[in-house]
Amino acid sequence: MNYDYCMALDDEEALKTLLSPSSPAEQAEAIAFLVDQEGYTAAAVAGAIGIGDYEARRMLRIGRNCSSYVKRMLHKRGQWVIGSPQPVIGGYFSLGHARALAGLNHGDQDILAAKTIAGRWSVRKLERVVTDGGATTKDENAEYFKQLSSYLSENLGHPVQVKCDKNNTNNGKIEISYVGLDKFDAIVDKMGINLEDTL
Repeated sequence: MNYDYCMALDDEEALKTLLSPSSPAEQAEAIAFLVDQEGYTAAAVAGAIGIGDYEARRMLRIGRNCSSYVKRMLHKRGQWVIGSPQPVIGGYFSLGHARALAGLNHGDQDILAAKTIAGRWSVRKLERVVTDGGATTKDENAEYFKQLSSYLSENLGHPVQVKCDKNNTNNGKIEISYVGLDKFDAIVDKMGINLEDTL
């Protein structure tokens, strides 16, 4: 999005140009830009694009506080998403999901966003998990890591196991299996590592 071009226009036209992107994530980022960098109030932005003050403030919170991963999920439209058992139809990960995560640190946002998509949680389900301190059941964690392992295996072309620490699901390890040195070399090449330059 060309913010410099937009700000060369008059105020009202600049607002409308900035806030006519194709995704909610871009709109949230544009609102944050106008308020934080250009000195507009949330109320002024709301009036220019025809939304309520409350909605503008909620979008501002997403633009300011949500992680890059959460914002990318808002871009998705009928595409496969990491950890998802099926395509995300019509942007399943919604603004309501993003708002529920906006008060968390980015690491926790990313973990819960991925679990939301993998389990196709409703906004209410996610809000309950956030309120409970990010707690999820053992079955939900196991299903999430199973799907994540499958996704990584498909993309790497070799079996991958993602295992979380039983005492802290923020920690864990990734195991990549191979049979034969040719398979090992193929994995290293896939990772873009040139062993000849380092060993």
